[in-house]
Amino acid sequence: MLKKGLLALLCLSFLIASCRRVPAGANVVLTGEPAAGLVSVEATGQGGNFPEMEQNALRKTFETILFVGLPSAATTAYRQPMTDARQFSAADLDQFFRQEQHRPFVVQSRRFTGRRRTAAGGRSLRFAFTINHEALRRHLEQRGLIRPFGY
Repeated sequence: MLKKGLLALLCLSFLIASCRRVPAGANVVLTGEPAAGLVSVEATGQGGNFPEMEQNALRKTFETILFVGLPSAATTAYRQPMTDARQFSAADLDQFFRQEQHRPFVVQSRRFTGRRRTAAGGRSLRFAFTINHEALRRHLEQRGLIRPFGY
């Protein structure tokens, strides 16, 4: 009897753990939707210096918006990922950041105080970003990187 109970509890815990939508390392949290087409998020960036940490946090934010979505969003358009890896590859994302194409979509950026040490010995810092989700979608549609809505 006890053996069956433990087995059922173990199965239930695996089931609950497998339902998680956001990857554990993403560390991007929706904090609000200040206006139509805008989303506010907080993300943790890691690196050796401030620009590296900010770039890391921005990359995590855009990866989450593009490939995962923001599950706690009230609007379905934000909850669903914009694209998948077949439409927008890692090479496209690298080029998107190398050419600073992401900057026009960052409406506001601020950092929180208090750097923290990571387990690997690096540093991390928390940032808050407001992203123009609607403009990002239009930009990617015009470049043929994602399908237009409704097609």
